[in-house]
Amino acid sequence: MGLAAAWEKRTFETEFTRVGFRHEEFVLHVSPANALRSNAPCGQGYEVKVTDTATQTVKTYVGGPRENWVAHFAEELAAGLYGEPSLTRERSGLPGRTA
Repeated sequence: MGLAAAWEKRTFETEFTRVGFRHEEFVLHVSPANALRSNAPCGQGYEVKVTDTATQTVKTYVGGPRENWVAHFAEELAAGLYGEPSLTRERSGLPGRTA
C-alpha cells in the first residue's frame, strides 16, 4: 500500500469512527477506474466501492490525482446516506441500525 493509499484509508476510518460507526460496518473494494468517468490521467484513477454492511448501502467514489473520495464519503456520511451510527443507537438503547 502506497503512502497516499495508507493516508486515505486512515482518513476514511477516522471519518466514520468520529461519528460513531464501527470498522466492521464498512467494506472497501478498490479497482481501476473506468477511464471515461475519472478525471485522472489514464491508468492513475481508481474506484472505491464502499459497502455499509448493516444497511447494504453501496456507493462508488472516484479516487486518484485531483480526486478526494474520502471528502465525498464524509459529506454523504454527514448527510445521513449511511444511516445513524450504531454506537449512538446503542448508547440510546434503541434497536439495530437502519438507513
